[in-house]
Amino acid sequence: MSIATTVSTQLRNVWTTGVRDNPVVAKELRTRMRDRKGFLVMGGYVLLLGIVLLIAYYTMWIVSANSLSGSQSLVNSKLGQKLFMVLNWTQTILLALIIPSLTSGALTLELEKKTIEMLALTRLTPGSVVLGKHLTGMLYSMILLMCSLPLSGMCLMFGGISPAEVLVTYLLLIAWAFILSALGVFWSSLFNRTAAAVLMTYCSVVGYMLSTAGSGAALLESLWYGSGTNVNALAMLNPGWAPWGALIKASVCGIGLPLYVPPLFLHFVCGAALLFIAAMHVRYLRAEKALPARVLLIVASLFWTWLTVGDASYTRAMGYVAVGPIITIVAAMLFVTFGHVGPIFGTGPMPSREGRLNVLHFLDVRRMFKSDISGAFCFIMLWAVLEYLTFGITLHWSSAVSHAKITAATWASVGKIGLVVMTVVAAMAAVSIFASAVIKQRRNAVAVAVLVIILMFAGYGLILANFHFGISRAGSPVWQLAALWPVTPLIVESNDWTSSMPVLWWPKKLSWLVVSGVYGALTLALLLATPKMAEKFGGVQEEQY
Repeated sequence: MSIATTVSTQLRNVWTTGVRDNPVVAKELRTRMRDRKGFLVMGGYVLLLGIVLLIAYYTMWIVSANSLSGSQSLVNSKLGQKLFMVLNWTQTILLALIIPSLTSGALTLELEKKTIEMLALTRLTPGSVVLGKHLTGMLYSMILLMCSLPLSGMCLMFGGISPAEVLVTYLLLIAWAFILSALGVFWSSLFNRTAAAVLMTYCSVVGYMLSTAGSGAALLESLWYGSGTNVNALAMLNPGWAPWGALIKASVCGIGLPLYVPPLFLHFVCGAALLFIAAMHVRYLRAEKALPARVLLIVASLFWTWLTVGDASYTRAMGYVAVGPIITIVAAMLFVTFGHVGPIFGTGPMPSREGRLNVLHFLDVRRMFKSDISGAFCFIMLWAVLEYLTFGITLHWSSAVSHAKITAATWASVGKIGLVVMTVVAAMAAVSIFASAVIKQRRNAVAVAVLVIILMFAGYGLILANFHFGISRAGSPVWQLAALWPVTPLIVESNDWTSSMPVLWWPKKLSWLVVSGVYGALTLALLLATPKMAEKFGGVQEEQY
């Protein structure tokens, strides 16, 4: 049987069992659509959109009537585009408020109503349950979007916007609904109480919405002033800005990439990864979905790195590659990423074994894509290596396309920082595994690992602040704790460790080697001590339902 046949068969099975014949989808949709609340929400959604559009039109008419050019300027301006922008932002905000309320209690409500046992006794797989819960919220959000189409048609009639822009905007809204619905199901699978799942879902949604709004605003500003040459490839992650620039192309490694492509890809890939993770946490139903979830997360992160480093805005204006800022951005991005990845993937129940544990139980390459702690360290290191290789390849690709020169000294700095990043990431993973060996509850192990990682980055920064305010003595040995500060090599390689900084006991140009050595030794010590600590304290226990 060919690969294409196998893939098509699998997709057909997923469609049949997970979507078309999924009893969870049928039950949830029938319950919602037979209840008047579902229709009240639809009616209120359209009514609110209509009121907002009416207010926006009236405001534009008043402003136009009071302008020097008279009321006819309203007809000649891009009225349809402005009204569609208002409509789109309203829908973006409303979906962010409505969808989490539909899916954040998808699995926790089953627990609270004591119906999860009935689901477990059926022939439904965990994937079917999760997909059914997700599709319920997703399909209802698509119904809401369909209800708004007549209002979008009115904006289209006013002019200033094309059918292609309307189509792309709705595609981005569908991708937005997909990731929001997946977030709700994801958090619902991790908690036992609906209140906690709802809180975490809304915190995630609001945080993501606010953090992605800035890039679109920057694009709008550049277009407003007529300097839209350096376009950020991630500007459309928030669909609210779609009517202004979704069809604009960004240059990534010389490739003209429409701005609607990255959000569509990232939202669907990350949403699918969240659903696979949720399927592994359905109560009483265990599914091994670590392989697709981890592969999708790696693919999404590598694509993000390619977009970030390959963006032409780093090179086009200067004619050379500003490697220093790029290294700092990439290193910070990797530190933040693996500061979360370490505690999430590096914690878990201790491996089952016969006889005494040894360090090899925590370095099992064969279990890198399994949902246990045995291969967590190897998986995290593989992910970090792939990320940094993508950074190096993209940097070379981007410089070649833009005919910019990267010196040998610059590549040496890239290699030095790469070694620092790998050792620090290894230490993060080792800290998480060690915490799992001495703490019995996983949530507490995650909290401890996160606190240690925060201390790694913030501790020396606080000490350094005292130095600059003249509180601490310059000759104190405490400044040698710079060897434990992962940021030290970044500052040295960017020539920002000036004479006003504390004096180190080693040549500052060797900071990359000192920091790498310290974190390498820390990683080795923690991994060697983990088996003994696990046998003494028992470590994180298997979750009991």
